[in-house]
Amino acid sequence: RRDRALAAARSPAVQALVNAKYVLVPSVAPYFSGLEVAPDGSLWITTSVQFDSEQPEVAVLSAEGSLRARLRLPPRFRIVQVDPDVVTGVYRDEDDVESVRVYRIRR
Repeated sequence: RRDRALAAARSPAVQALVNAKYVLVPSVAPYFSGLEVAPDGSLWITTSVQFDSEQPEVAVLSAEGSLRARLRLPPRFRIVQVDPDVVTGVYRDEDDVESVRVYRIRR
């Protein structure tokens, strides 16, 4: 995002503002971006991605800790709640406008 904003900046003053905005962004992203517990006790662990175009991977662990499934989320989607038959989350479009999406879980 910083690189795109700098490329669009028309003056040194705007570039300075963009740099100031992103000065606190860490150079290394966390490995996990989300943890959700499903009603059955399973843990849904989402890996962090560096770019918005990437699909985060989710590892679903049973309540005992064994791997039950691995899946990929749509880009720019963040899980908010896991129910027995659906996953609810927030999707951000290219303008960072958020909307709620619900995906059915197929077993």
